[in-house]
This record gives sequence, C-alpha cells and structure tokens, in this order.
Amino acid sequence: MSAFTTPTPAPGEEYASELGYVYGAVAEGDKVRVTVKQLRELRGDAASAYARAHGLTAPADGEALVVDTGTVHVLTLPDGTPVEARELSGNRATDMRLGQLVGELRSRAKWTFWIDYDTRRQVASLREVGQRPDRAVTRS
Repeated sequence: MSAFTTPTPAPGEEYASELGYVYGAVAEGDKVRVTVKQLRELRGDAASAYARAHGLTAPADGEALVVDTGTVHVLTLPDGTPVEARELSGNRATDMRLGQLVGELRSRAKWTFWIDYDTRRQVASLREVGQRPDRAVTRS
C-alpha cells in the first residue's frame, strides 16, 4: 500500500482533488468515517502507454483510463460535509450531506467521488462520479 499525501491546491487555485472509491462509512456522533481507495485518471498518451503495458484496450479519444494507485486511507469528516450527488439521489442532481449517505456508502468499494481539499488541506466537499469509473480499474 502506498502512503497517502493530502492533495494541495496549486498556487492561485482554491481546491485540489483526489479521485477514489469511498466506502466503509460509519457514523460516529456528528462525524462520518470513510475509507478511500485512491484512483488516478490517465488520458491521451499516458493512458495508451499504460493500457499497452498492462494488456488493456486503450481508451477512445476523450475517455479516461482509471487505475488503482494502491493507496488506501481513512477520512473522518463532519456529517454535514457537502456532497454533490446524482445516482445516489435517484438520478437527479442534488446537494446532500455526507451523514445522509452512510447507509449507501457502508458497503464495499463501488461509489467513486472527486474529493475536494481546500488550501488548509481539509476536505471541502465530495462530488459523485458514479458506481464505476469511465473504464476498467486496474492496479498501477
């Protein structure tokens, strides 16, 4: 397992993001503990080279190849952490709170999110990607 490094926004940027499966949710008072299995999007030449090296089909132009980085970490967040949901809210774009999704996120790794970190390196919000990434997930 690789060590986790909290994403830091680039100079002049408000947020930095991490892509990952979010699962194993447990409510702990006014907090929610989740496990994050980090993923990485590869596009263009990087995706094609990775696919060739691992016997995969290269993604079409504009598509991403999503790979498992081998990094797994735990976050404990306020239950009021904002979540932009779509599939989790019945296929309608909805702003929710993490505490509302503990039941859905309790099981195995199946829901992917962009996790946004602010300049203080704290989670500002989660944005649902869906149940599966764009392409097959492969361990890098």
